[in-house]
Amino acid sequence: PQIMVAMGVGLDKVQWVRTGPAVVRTILGPMVGWLAGIFGTRRLYLATFVVYIVCSGFAGSAWSLGFLIFFLTLKNAGGGLRQPLSMSLMYGAFPPGQRGLAMGLYQSSNLVGPLIAPLVGGWLVETFGWRWVFYANIPINFIALLLIMMVMPRDLDSGRRDKPLSVDFLGLGAMSFGLSTLVWAVNNGTEWGWDSDY
Repeated sequence: PQIMVAMGVGLDKVQWVRTGPAVVRTILGPMVGWLAGIFGTRRLYLATFVVYIVCSGFAGSAWSLGFLIFFLTLKNAGGGLRQPLSMSLMYGAFPPGQRGLAMGLYQSSNLVGPLIAPLVGGWLVETFGWRWVFYANIPINFIALLLIMMVMPRDLDSGRRDKPLSVDFLGLGAMSFGLSTLVWAVNNGTEWGWDSDY
């Protein structure tokens, strides 16, 4: 509601703050192996944090809804790459007998965030304003970035390939177009009517 008031938009437009980034995360997931082959796992993983930090700052200072959605989409592009990268890093770091436990602990930690986020986010919004929901990400991710730079082995980038595996760009484009238009239709169906030409 605070973003709607600040930006002067309705629910039909502000819901893209959540929907746009979710679509991008879904689309980027299948590209992780290809990107890691080009840039190296360590470099790509560190880049996801840099993108997340920078775009969190820009999202917090966004001057229009369009720019807010744009920066959140870029921010979540970093986050969308990070989860599959984390899983592949754990798969390589733990012996077969411990992989299940490691991945289970990782996934359970991902469930704690959605439990805590509404409480902390609500307090931030009520106390400091909606922009601080994005600013709060910056120090947390910056500390994580520094820790990862210190402990993540540099030899992870030795897995880069001179000729990376190919990606089904036609299929990826079709999925991107289909998913985006489906979400767009569902978001606007009640306003325009389900039998609308759009």
